[in-house]
Amino acid sequence: AALAHVHPAVTNPIDGVAGEPAVHVVQAHGLTAPVELVQPVWWPTLVRASVALRTTDPGTVLIDAPHRSVVTHMVFDLVATGPLGLTEAARRVRVWLPTPWHVGPAPLAHDPGWPKLRTVPPGESSTVTHGDDLFRGVRPYTRGDPRRSVHWPATAHRGTLMVKERDGIEQVALRVVLELTHPGPDAEMAAGRAAWLVDHGLARGWRVHLVTAETAPARPAPLVRPRGPLPPPLSTGAATHTVARAVERADRARQQLAAAGIGTPTIEPWTGLTRVVSPWGDRWE
Repeated sequence: AALAHVHPAVTNPIDGVAGEPAVHVVQAHGLTAPVELVQPVWWPTLVRASVALRTTDPGTVLIDAPHRSVVTHMVFDLVATGPLGLTEAARRVRVWLPTPWHVGPAPLAHDPGWPKLRTVPPGESSTVTHGDDLFRGVRPYTRGDPRRSVHWPATAHRGTLMVKERDGIEQVALRVVLELTHPGPDAEMAAGRAAWLVDHGLARGWRVHLVTAETAPARPAPLVRPRGPLPPPLSTGAATHTVARAVERADRARQQLAAAGIGTPTIEPWTGLTRVVSPWGDRWE
C-alpha cells in the first residue's frame, strides 16, 4: 500500500565524467509513508546509493556516473519497511530523465609525441594558410634569429640579411578525430585519450576541433510510456553521420564524446595539427 502510488522524478546534470559521482535531485509524488529510493542493481558500481523520501520536498543523492554513454532513464528500487522493521516491500520503477545525461570518458593522460605546432590566424577559417605568427614586416638580422625567419627577397633588395618580424598572436590549431572501429575496453581507452587531448589544448588556449561519428538523433519520447520490458538505459548502435565542432569548453567536449558511436568519421581538409585516435592506435596527420 505504501508503494502503490509513489512516482519518483529525477533531475539529472547535463553532463558528467565516467566513474565520478554526480548530484541528482530526487522528488517523489504520491507518498503515504516514508520510502527509500535505492540505486538500480544494474548500475556499474560497488556502492548502491540510496535516499530516504519522507515528504514531497526534493532531496539529493550522489550517483556514480556509468561508463561513457548517453543515459536516457534509470531504474530504481522503491523500498518500504513495515512496523518494527519486521516486513519489507519493494517495487522496481523506471524513471525517465527530463534531459539525457551525457557521460563522457575519463581523460587518459599520455604522451602523443607532439610534432611541431601549427598555427592559424585568429578569426580566420580553419583552412587558411598557416604560419608561426602574423607577418608584420622585416628588420635587420640579429644574432640568434632562426634561419627559417630570413626574408630572402628583402635580403636581395637591401644587400644585407633581413628577417621577418611577426606579432606572435596566431593560435595553435589542434583537431582531434575519434575513430571507433569496434566497441570494447580499448575503444573506451581511445575515447579517454581523445578527452585528454581536448582538455590539454583548451588549457593552453589552443583552437580545438573535435570530430566524432554519431548515431541519428532519437525521436522525443512520448509523455505516456508503453508497458513492457525495460529498454536499454544507455545509448547504443552504429554511427550514421559525422559531427565536427569547434570546442571552447570541456563540458561541450564531454557531451560530444559521450554520444560518439561506432564508425569512422569523415575528415575534411585542415591546416592545423590533426590527431586521429582509435582503438588500433593513434597517429598524426
